[in-house]
Amino acid sequence: MKILMTNWRLTWFSGSDTYLLTLGKELLQRGHIVHIFTEHAGLAARYFEDAGIKVLDTLPEKSSSIDLEQEYDVIHGHHHSTMQLVDSRFPDVPKIFVCHGILPQLETPPSGVTIQKYVAVSEETQEKRLKEEFGKQSEIIRQPVNLEQFSPPKDFIFRKEKIRIVVISNYFGISYPATEVWEAVKSLDAELTVIGPGGIMTNDPSQYIKQADIVISLGRGIVEAMACGKPVIVGDYNGYDGAILNEEEYLNIRKCNFSGRYKKTNPKEKGEWDNYPGEYIIHEVGHLLDEGLEKVGNEMRQLAEKYHDVKKIADRFEEIYTEISKK
Repeated sequence: MKILMTNWRLTWFSGSDTYLLTLGKELLQRGHIVHIFTEHAGLAARYFEDAGIKVLDTLPEKSSSIDLEQEYDVIHGHHHSTMQLVDSRFPDVPKIFVCHGILPQLETPPSGVTIQKYVAVSEETQEKRLKEEFGKQSEIIRQPVNLEQFSPPKDFIFRKEKIRIVVISNYFGISYPATEVWEAVKSLDAELTVIGPGGIMTNDPSQYIKQADIVISLGRGIVEAMACGKPVIVGDYNGYDGAILNEEEYLNIRKCNFSGRYKKTNPKEKGEWDNYPGEYIIHEVGHLLDEGLEKVGNEMRQLAEKYHDVKKIADRFEEIYTEISKK
């Protein structure tokens, strides 16, 4: 099949960009032709091109000499503005709209566009963004991760002292209170590596995740860390859901796509910890150490294999592409 993906911007890597690159590479390996349209092409666009995914930042004008409907078999869309633009050029090509969250407004389903299939990445997104607001019926397909790229490092030994903590965040030091985190790490006598604008900028965090004892992040950062066999703490500027210790906690916290919104608690507001999130991080690291980092890490890898394998997720999308292209 010839597939056109859409994403509002490809300037630097965020969740939806990485999602599409991961899925796009898998689809290419299966023999599909994959292009992506974006309104803002930047540094991230280069990595799509390097992978063999053609990047378009303009669309062809309508022309009687070009049968545009033969250009693509299916459109796999993210973000309502890009979907509206693509629909103006390819109105009759079957379309999927994937909604990644309740924020920002770009995740709003596009108006005036015929969508054959709606997909949500979590229960929160499905219920609040698609069903309650727009009455759309949808299917949940989880975040895909390449289990070969993100895999447990061989002969890795978890530390019990001077633990290595990796924070993955696009907001560290911006809306994320960096000072409290640094103070928590100092109190734990731990080592801290920050991935994102407040630290190391990279399109492949796997090399840093693999050297961590514990990873603190949101969304895709959590899934990628789990795939590497790492214990995780879900938290960022939105709030903290804490450490995931087992499958039951994973199943609950994933309902909000590891956003920090599931528990809807803020220890500082309750007067439990004035130094929030610093003391909370110390508290959750203690939980993981008590449970055993290797034990928790092994379970996280098993959960990633069970629920987030890009190969299984690509299987389902291929089924959907075939279903909607026949309608």
